Amino acid sequence: MVAPNGRSVDRIVVIPVRHYGNSVERNRIRRQIKEIWRNEKPSFRPGFDFAFVVYPGKVLDHETQRKQLTDLFSQAKVYLND
Repeated sequence: MVAPNGRSVDRIVVIPVRHYGNSVERNRIRRQIKEIWRNEKPSFRPGFDFAFVVYPGKVLDHETQRKQLTDLFSQAKVYLND
């Protein structure tokens, strides 16, 4: 979910569902998503809240995960050039 927050900063929350593996796996997916978001953030328009609810499923490599997230960011029209 992406929503405008009326501020000049972007914020993020990553929430793996309760049955998403053990704590190591939950923390790993949080770190991966936050890292992708951090790398893409300079290209965003300011003032959005990002919420990711992560469900268990097929484990994706970093590049595939990055592609999925950048597609979502583009659909949400948060990039400066959108």
